[in-house]
Amino acid sequence: MNERVTELAMSIQRDRHWTEKDIEKFAELILRECITQINEAIPDTDCSASGAYKTAKIAAMTRVKEHFGVE
Repeated sequence: MNERVTELAMSIQRDRHWTEKDIEKFAELILRECITQINEAIPDTDCSASGAYKTAKIAAMTRVKEHFGVE
């Protein structure tokens, strides 16, 4: 695992076995990180193509959220 994944895992629990709720929270944290990466990877710009970029970014973030049931 990379350092960020380890940080996310450690933010949930440190000294006990994971419950189903812990696993769900961990998955949600990873998905939120993915959504953040999409948001940061596709910049909001003032160029003529920015509308298409913004539409693609929103569509990608929405699709990931809906697919995994994250709000």
